[in-house]
Formats: sequence, C-alpha cells, structure tokens
Amino acid sequence: MRAKNTSDLVTDVGDDLTNGDLKATKSSNTNYQLGNKFGSVNVVVEDNDVKVTGDGDFTASKADLKEKFGAYVSQI
Repeated sequence: MRAKNTSDLVTDVGDDLTNGDLKATKSSNTNYQLGNKFGSVNVVVEDNDVKVTGDGDFTASKADLKEKFGAYVSQI
C-alpha cells in the first residue's frame, strides 16, 4: 500500500513492524536502528531533536514531530 497521508503512513509503519518487514533495534537509551530489506538508518533522539542518518541526514525538532504525529500517539 502506498501512504496517501499521515494516517496511512502511521498505519503502514505499524503494519510493517508487526509483520517483521521493518525492524527497530534499540542500541542505547537514545540510539535506534530501523531496517528493512532495502537497508537501514540510525536514529538518535536528543533533548530537542531527532536525527536520522544512513541514507542522507535528516533532523527534525521534537516540536515539529509532535505537531505532525501527535494525533497518532495511541497508534505509535
């Protein structure tokens, strides 16, 4: 399924975690690795930001993530 909106994206990621297509491994208190058959990325959760590296670099503030995904906390 191709996600058409944020709700679809959250559902798809949840389904992929449940069926094992996406694996999340906690490396330390603030470091995680997310991977699937296409590769993996590292995620570092800092005080105010979340940084993703491995397929380019991406940083998002926790405030921005809360604004975008806050309505889906129960699913996440």
